[in-house]
Amino acid sequence: MAIKVSGYAPSEFNVANRKAFALGLALYLDVSSGADGVSLLGIDASQRRRLLSSSSLVQVKVLLTTQDSPAAVIAAMDTTDTSKVENLQLVMVSVLPKIEQMQVTTAAVSTNSNVGVYVPPDDEVEDVKEFGGGLIATAIFVVFFTPLIAITVGVVAGPNSRIGQIIMVFIGEEKYGKLRSACCGAPPRVEIPIAQAPIAEEPKPKRLFFIKR
Repeated sequence: MAIKVSGYAPSEFNVANRKAFALGLALYLDVSSGADGVSLLGIDASQRRRLLSSSSLVQVKVLLTTQDSPAAVIAAMDTTDTSKVENLQLVMVSVLPKIEQMQVTTAAVSTNSNVGVYVPPDDEVEDVKEFGGGLIATAIFVVFFTPLIAITVGVVAGPNSRIGQIIMVFIGEEKYGKLRSACCGAPPRVEIPIAQAPIAEEPKPKRLFFIKR
C-alpha cells in the first residue's frame, strides 16, 4: 500500500523514524505479526502540497497471517472514512509527533511475498551510525590520549607536585628528567656522590703489666 504522510520529508525517515512508523501502523491495524510484519519498501517525496509542508509517499508492505483478515485491514486503511482517518492519525502521532495528515492512496492484497525491503540512499545519515562512530572515537581518545595528557601535566607540574611524583615513578626518573628538560627547559637532575670519610680503626687495647717488688 502507499501512504502519503504530511509533516515528514523523506530525509527525515531515519532508522528510528522508520521503526516508529512500522510500530504505529502495526498497532493501528492490530496485525498478528506486529511491527516485524510491517516493511517499508520505498520513501519518495510527495508531489502534492510540496511547497506548503514536508510530505512523503511511503510504500508499505504488511505481512498478514491466517489470524488476520485481509478485508478488515483494507477497510481500516480506507481514509475516505473520516473516523478511520482520525483513529489512524491518533495512533501515528503518538509515535511520530510531527505527522500532520495521512492519506492512503492505494491498498491491495497480494500473495507475492518476494518484495524487497526499503534501503535508504548512501548519503542518508543514520542516527545509529552517528552514535556508533562517536562512541568509537571517544573510546580511542580515552585509550590513547589520556595517558599522554596525564604525562604532560605531570612533567609541566614538576617533580615537587603530587602528579609529577606519580608520573616520575610511572615512567622512571631518568625519562622524567629528559622530558622535563625538553619540555620546560629544566636542567636534568645530576646526582652528586657524597664523599664518605674513612672509617677510623678502633684502637687496640693496651696491655698493662704490673711488676711486684
